[in-house]
Amino acid sequence: MKIRLSFVICLFPFFIFLMSCQRSTEPLPANNRPPIKKVHLTAEDASCTEAWLKLTTENPENDSLNYQLTLYRNEQAIDTMLFSGKDTLLYDRDLQPSKSYMYFARIYADNQLAAISDTVTVTTLDTTSHDFEWQSWEFGGVHGSSYFNDVAIIDENDIWAVGEIHTAETDQYDSSGNWVQPYNAAHWDGEKWELERVPYVDEKGNVWITPIYSIFAFSANDIWFEGGIHWNGSKFISLKMNINFPSHVNKIWGTSSSDLYIVGNDGLIAHYDGKEWTRIASGMNLKIQDIYGAGNDKNGTPIVCAIASNPFTADGNAVIEIKKTGAFFQPNGGLPYSLTGIWSPNGKRWYLSGDGIYRNYGFSKNWQAIKDVPAIYSEAIRGTAYNNIFVVGHFGLLLHWNGYSWKDFTDKNVVYYGLAVKGNTIVAVGTVPEGIVAGPAAILIGKRK
Repeated sequence: MKIRLSFVICLFPFFIFLMSCQRSTEPLPANNRPPIKKVHLTAEDASCTEAWLKLTTENPENDSLNYQLTLYRNEQAIDTMLFSGKDTLLYDRDLQPSKSYMYFARIYADNQLAAISDTVTVTTLDTTSHDFEWQSWEFGGVHGSSYFNDVAIIDENDIWAVGEIHTAETDQYDSSGNWVQPYNAAHWDGEKWELERVPYVDEKGNVWITPIYSIFAFSANDIWFEGGIHWNGSKFISLKMNINFPSHVNKIWGTSSSDLYIVGNDGLIAHYDGKEWTRIASGMNLKIQDIYGAGNDKNGTPIVCAIASNPFTADGNAVIEIKKTGAFFQPNGGLPYSLTGIWSPNGKRWYLSGDGIYRNYGFSKNWQAIKDVPAIYSEAIRGTAYNNIFVVGHFGLLLHWNGYSWKDFTDKNVVYYGLAVKGNTIVAVGTVPEGIVAGPAAILIGKRK
């Protein structure tokens, strides 16, 4: 079992169990070479089966020669490697869930011991249950194709799904001669779904009921639809955007209604500060499919990333880190052209969905494909932690990772486009294909028993 070593350019804050040990860290001489002054080993992160450790040193001046590093787990040497003396991220895998492991490192120079790190204890996460109770619903599909694109969970009794729903009553004139518009949302109150029409009012006072592609909720009284419609608990407010954004917003993410990001086609990104929208240049024209923020950088700012691609084409893809000052490309080695979802539990390890499922830690050069999952196109990925991740997509694809194993719940011909997870509740939304077109809109709710 190997330990993989990578140099850390930017290390994120961490949340993990640490314990100090009384092992001496006093540097020892190594022939005539100056010793390493201090060596510190700290726990950076842990999943159910993996651990990340940060090794920091105070190197002698003008000492550019490599050292040798040996890492120990539970007093047993598990790997030896060259060590440059710079801050380094160490990775251990194939661990057991909910178990504590003790680590320390020894540094050698010229085959003599130069320093010993302090000792840390890492406790891996426990697994979560695969045991869910499922309920499903279908809506519309009578006078036109119906579908849901996105979903937001406020709590298990307050859920919104958005899209376009045609029923037997819509798309025709009523007895008063008024055209009956299709619905563009549905709300769950814990007992039933209620179809809704979320209006957009333009500058001339015209009311539009158009398909909604994205939703993001901070609370029951603070919900965003398409970036241009805000629900404040009593009414829908239409906001003037003035940023030449496309007709639809693909995804929304933010920390509050004064710190909100939206993404769309042709590489379009914008930020809302509570007063006005500002475009953020991306330097590309790919369709930005998804956006998500997690954790904080060294300045305490949330790490916000997006995935861009034009699915089922060879136009390429882009993993983008978004800041208010601009968009910055991250490594995309090992990724296919078609990708549609991005998610992270903490801003350290990132996951992608699309033509496969992929993961990367700290944006290293190459993304790792996750094996042992069905070869079905996945549209969305969301979760709450390393041990509670869901993936949905075509042909009813629904997967759950509990930190140690995948559970495949796929059993219905549904295309799931949107996904939300909160606590022990998961909601997937999409459409039921009928031939080559969409039929009724579909919603699936799962609750962990």
